[in-house]
Amino acid sequence: MRAIDNQTLPGTGAPVARMRGAQWRKTGESPALSRNGHTPASVKPDTPPVPCSCTTFAERGASVKLLSRISRQMAGFSLPHNSRMTIALAALLLDVLLDELPNALHPVAWLGRWARALETRLRTHAPATPVGELVAGVLALCGLLGATWMPASFLRRLSQPWRTLVEIVALEQAMAARALDQAVGDVEAALRAHDLPRARSLLGWHLVSRDTTTLTTEEVAMAAIESLAENLNDSVIAPLVWYLLGGLPAAWGYRAANTADAMWGYRTPRYEWFGKPAARLDDLLNLLPARLTALLIVLVSGSWQQAWHTWRREASRTPSPNAGHPMAAMAGALQTTLSKRDVYALRGGDAPCTPAHIRRARYIAWRVGALSAMVLASVALVQTNVHTWWRRRKDGRETALHDVCVRKPPALHANQQG
Repeated sequence: MRAIDNQTLPGTGAPVARMRGAQWRKTGESPALSRNGHTPASVKPDTPPVPCSCTTFAERGASVKLLSRISRQMAGFSLPHNSRMTIALAALLLDVLLDELPNALHPVAWLGRWARALETRLRTHAPATPVGELVAGVLALCGLLGATWMPASFLRRLSQPWRTLVEIVALEQAMAARALDQAVGDVEAALRAHDLPRARSLLGWHLVSRDTTTLTTEEVAMAAIESLAENLNDSVIAPLVWYLLGGLPAAWGYRAANTADAMWGYRTPRYEWFGKPAARLDDLLNLLPARLTALLIVLVSGSWQQAWHTWRREASRTPSPNAGHPMAAMAGALQTTLSKRDVYALRGGDAPCTPAHIRRARYIAWRVGALSAMVLASVALVQTNVHTWWRRRKDGRETALHDVCVRKPPALHANQQG
């Protein structure tokens, strides 16, 4: 999606190059970067706000035990021929249970560093014209896609059960459900404590790239809910959809395109042409997942008629062709208005947006994840039973054919004995 939270640095005109939502932190970049990659002291605070950690040592120990149990059970277990549903379910559950890896070990952080290197290299040699920058943007995007496609395709050569285990972990790293909920929860906790400066700081550090220093309490709450709805698609539903459609290469191809759009997809003089290929590809890849995310929000909202009508009426009011769908559905589900100052307003109700709405939005997001897990589990179960039935039927046919072709007919056998 084309970034809708655009912000430029004073005196430079350079956009804030960062990942939207919980994913931006994995690139290893600071919230605001100048052209040479340094963070101006006037933009970045001295130290990042310390988020509230929801993970205990007991949770970590339970997660490790769960992984060990899964690996032991799968040592002699063979999944059905088409096991994407099972792998997607396992990856989603792990993403909910486990924290994110450090930036030094996270694949998305590697993508961010590779994207910066490609941009620097190509901008050095490309002519400073719209056509030159457009060609450089296409080449940079291809380099980023290739960096994810080749390792993901290489996993097909691994033998079982290692291929399945590695595929589960790799798909889990393409999602960020737990990190997203923690980031939004930190903003909610600050607002409930009536600490507006801290809520603004957490919102600007974790979730949005717009200027948060002048936002009111209601605007901070609205921005947190908007980011939650949009990144529910970008960080959870879309990777699952593309994995089910094209396997691990497609899932990480989507992650590469989304990363490129988050870093380059700004309507500024610097990125207007260079970032256009990434923005257009991200728009294309999110056409289906964004609408599926909106539909899931409607189904679990508890007020599906209000959510449905708001989604259909308000989705086109945002600059992005896709981001408005989950945000409009969330506005209708919460029966409130989600707006960005001087840009758009998604009217799902007249109630003012409060921290209680953030809590309800988080609850809806978890219900979307639970519904997705139930669908994956149900389809995987049906798929396994159908595969088993078909294999038994095929084995029965082969056995019957063997009896007809190899064994002697009883009458002929009796004549030979006589």
